[in-house]
Amino acid sequence: MWNSLRENLNTLNHLTKQYREEGIAAAEADREYRMKVAVAVLHGKELGYPATLIKDAIYKDEALARARFERDCAQANYEATKEAINTLKLETRIVNDQLNREWNQSGQRDY
Repeated sequence: MWNSLRENLNTLNHLTKQYREEGIAAAEADREYRMKVAVAVLHGKELGYPATLIKDAIYKDEALARARFERDCAQANYEATKEAINTLKLETRIVNDQLNREWNQSGQRDY
């Protein structure tokens, strides 16, 4: 069980670093997407599209759809890493509780 606890802590350290990297990637993808939307909106205004139709018109653009897809994938990776961290934290608490039960059954205090 001690080995399991150590492995979980090592994995948590790794996932925390990955979570930061995924967060940066998600932010960059969102920035790219928003910049492309802004450019497309300005282009739509230049072409004389009515303001109410610009959003509908720009979302048909393939480059913008790709940027939106990349943003959504980056956000999904970020959230998946967050959930993996939460799951591993729960598993670590379970192992820790089991170690405490075994320790207490041997007549020792909590550590």
